[in-house]
Amino acid sequence: MIKTFFKIIAWILVLVILTVGGYAAYLLLDYERIENNVEISVRHGDAIKPEAGMEYKLISYNIGFAAYTSDFGFFMDGGSESRAFSKQSVLDTMSGIISVLKEEDADFMMIEEVDEDATRSYYVNERSLLESAFSDGAAAFAVNYDSSYFFYPFSA
Repeated sequence: MIKTFFKIIAWILVLVILTVGGYAAYLLLDYERIENNVEISVRHGDAIKPEAGMEYKLISYNIGFAAYTSDFGFFMDGGSESRAFSKQSVLDTMSGIISVLKEEDADFMMIEEVDEDATRSYYVNERSLLESAFSDGAAAFAVNYDSSYFFYPFSA
């Protein structure tokens, strides 16, 4: 009986070690450093050609991967979430973001934390939604952060 108990504990320990080790291996093997000095292509639309003496409106907007609803709390800011509540929540939030940007009618927009294919935003291509909504202007896209899905916090 005691021998069986220790065998079960040993197998559970082996399973935990293999699971944690496998996940660590996944994180390390999937890591891909973003190159320095990457050339960014610009999709041309009706690009504004700035002129001296003119006044322009610029908006800088961190959209927070379209997860930040009024009840969202990001775990690194003291909350408990690490991804949006649902795909529909991301789509609804993106719709609101696009409405705000259109209402602002800025000459230049710099949008941060735009996901293309991410677990945290339920694989909604936010870049595509933004480019479709503002198809008449010039646009550029650059990746500044790319990582594997980090399974933390465990409650999320």
